[in-house]
Amino acid sequence: MQVELIRLTLNNFKGVSNFTLEPQGKDCVVRGDNATGKTSLFDAFLWLLFNKDSRGRSDFQIKTVDENGEEYTGLDHSVEAALDVDGKEIALKKVYKEQWTKRKGSAHKTLTGHTVDYYIDGVPVKQKEWKQKISELVEEESFKLLTSPFYFNSLHWEKRRNLLLEICGDVADQEVIDSNSSLAQLPEILGNKSIEDYKKVVANRKKEINKRLEAIPIRIDELQNSINNVADLDRSAINTRIKDLEEQIKNAQSGSQVSVLRKQKAELEAELSEKQNQQREEIRNKEKEIKDKKAETENNLQDLQSRYKKDKQELERVQEEVQKCESEMERLRNEYHKKQQEQPDIEESCPTCCQPLPEDQIQAAKDNFNKNKADELKRINQAGKEWKEKKKGLQGQKRACEESLQSLPAKIENTQAEIADLDKQLQDIRNNTTTSADQRISELHAQIQDFDQQIQSLEKEIDTTELQQQLDAERSHLSQLDAAENSKKRIEELKQEEKQLSQEYEKLEQHTYLMEQFVVQKVNLLESKINEKFELARFKLFEQQINEGIKETCITTYKGVPFGQGLNNGASIAVGLDIIKALQEHYGVKAPIWIDNRESLTWIPEMDCQVVSLVVDGNYNQLTIDNQLQEAANE
Repeated sequence: MQVELIRLTLNNFKGVSNFTLEPQGKDCVVRGDNATGKTSLFDAFLWLLFNKDSRGRSDFQIKTVDENGEEYTGLDHSVEAALDVDGKEIALKKVYKEQWTKRKGSAHKTLTGHTVDYYIDGVPVKQKEWKQKISELVEEESFKLLTSPFYFNSLHWEKRRNLLLEICGDVADQEVIDSNSSLAQLPEILGNKSIEDYKKVVANRKKEINKRLEAIPIRIDELQNSINNVADLDRSAINTRIKDLEEQIKNAQSGSQVSVLRKQKAELEAELSEKQNQQREEIRNKEKEIKDKKAETENNLQDLQSRYKKDKQELERVQEEVQKCESEMERLRNEYHKKQQEQPDIEESCPTCCQPLPEDQIQAAKDNFNKNKADELKRINQAGKEWKEKKKGLQGQKRACEESLQSLPAKIENTQAEIADLDKQLQDIRNNTTTSADQRISELHAQIQDFDQQIQSLEKEIDTTELQQQLDAERSHLSQLDAAENSKKRIEELKQEEKQLSQEYEKLEQHTYLMEQFVVQKVNLLESKINEKFELARFKLFEQQINEGIKETCITTYKGVPFGQGLNNGASIAVGLDIIKALQEHYGVKAPIWIDNRESLTWIPEMDCQVVSLVVDGNYNQLTIDNQLQEAANE
């Protein structure tokens, strides 16, 4: 689509009382000193179409103000434009009016608000009809991209990147992997996960490993301190003293009933320890079974969520393809209908002598026309069948995606519920689990308690308190030595765990490096593919970080200088125009380009559309249209 500005008229708009720009669809230059209203022309053009100025604001100052900032009242403010759209002229007009109301009990009217009137080809229309008409002509975002050299680079970098991918197409992951042999292991590493998903898995696991690696040295120090605390203890000497003390107590109690009771109690305590170990083992086994099942269910949930995401993306792609098929079929139907209506336009008289041509020549011309027409109709019909068949296949894919997307949420919900149930089962096991040893343990506790009472009653008659205290102290020392031995074993286990975690972390670092290299390779391919579309602009799609990682971005450069970071205004405009050329080609729309501060350029790229240049020129104290339009536009 080709849009050209024929005429633009401003009345009382942003301080411009009355001005008409009439380029008649050609390039033109508007000159004027600062504050004479050059930018107001572009603001007026955009306000007319989209109710915003060139900076994207909808609440800017439309009305003229005096030197004190007070608005002039009693004036209508209007912008009117005549556009040529693919050879058809359309007139658009918008009037911003004051609304005055005489309130009850007041002798004078007061300003209570503003209204906007809309006209298309001189006919008053409602706002809804106006917006509908403008949207049929051009979409706002696309129009700004095609008319302002600075708009593309004002967008967020992700939006710029998406636009570039839309223009040039993305690069398939397998194509990136095939282009670099060092990435050959990546598909096996990723499994059924995407790069982004696996990055999250790796980052989370590395975080867990780092946390554990930080805790291990602290735990080792604590264990080592407990070992150091018993460095002066001699196990052999302690055992000798324990044996001697036990012998003394035994001699004191020899022949008494206490020794018999103590032996029976010791037997019960041994059995109790065995039963308690059995109890703990049964609980561990039950917990392990549930934990294993939970891990498997969580993996299933992750797979279902991944499938849902991929099916959703596939459905979007198929829907776009179906829409494309329908558009092509509609175009072919129109082409078929138009071709059917064609009639032969054959001269039946000689253009030189005006004598009638022989009937056989006329008939041959008609036959030739009919044959060509039939061949073309056959070709169109065949193309339509092919698009119809493609649409049919896509609809089958669409149904499959929709069926999958319809069933997956329930599966995901069921799996999440199953995980919650497994968590509850684990909690129940820890709080309420009964084992085969429970009853016997309860009985043993009662029996041991009974023996303790009997022994305490009998020991009142035999005073071995001091000997028993010494024995308890020695046994405590022995327990400390046992704990130290366990600490040594635990230290070795922690060191082994530290080694394994370090190896796993190194492996994850290798995976991270591969994924980063994948992104670098993909970006290199994308940059090369994208930069082929532009003459001046170049695009940097990633940055190397200080930690040797990479960060995705989208930076426009010209001769290595980033846009907005040292690039002068003239080069910035030239780069913006170069981007607009590529966007025009992509969207198939050519619209008037407005270049503010045009004086900063000594040249502009050759543009296949209308260019309106706004030039700061101190020789003109009011807006002036340059008479030599073509020469000025390219000076």
